[in-house]
Amino acid sequence: LYFGLARAQAATLERPHLLQTSEYLQRAFEYCVKTGDVARAVDIAVHQFGTIEGTNQRLGRALELVAPDSHEAGRLLSHSLTVVGLSVQHSDAYTRAYDRALAIAQRYGDSALEMQTLVNAGCLDGSHLRLHACIEKNLRAVALAEFLDQAFAICPRVHSKDAHPCASISSLVPTLVVTLCHEAACAPVTP
Repeated sequence: LYFGLARAQAATLERPHLLQTSEYLQRAFEYCVKTGDVARAVDIAVHQFGTIEGTNQRLGRALELVAPDSHEAGRLLSHSLTVVGLSVQHSDAYTRAYDRALAIAQRYGDSALEMQTLVNAGCLDGSHLRLHACIEKNLRAVALAEFLDQAFAICPRVHSKDAHPCASISSLVPTLVVTLCHEAACAPVTP
């Protein structure tokens, strides 16, 4: 119930009013931990809420609940890139999380997780003006996306009248590369 309420608030409230959303997320997470519902706790920890207060702590606690090399750990590590890497001071944590998430995704043959990890890491590279690394990771993600039968992650700053989130990947590559070169910030989007 709290998780559903938090999702509804996150979708409808303005940023300054999201403190209660964080409290609801924390209550839902704590309840799942207390009742041993690790899978649901992981789902709450990785739900895309941006930088709502407590996200780092929930991700850290969820990582303590799962096996270090499990698929769930890969999901958590990949998602942590959207939070941990926001600060230049955490570059070691970012590198470890990226390397582990990518290795786990490849070990499990989970191309969607690998792609999301590449996009998350590439977007952080872009936000820190490491444009070459940003482009390299996002192009690797684009190459993976061509073979996935699901929605893919793209940079939301693709400003082309022909670019649509569900457009063919090959039609987006030139626009994506230009966008990544000219705009240093991007974030994962799933249509």
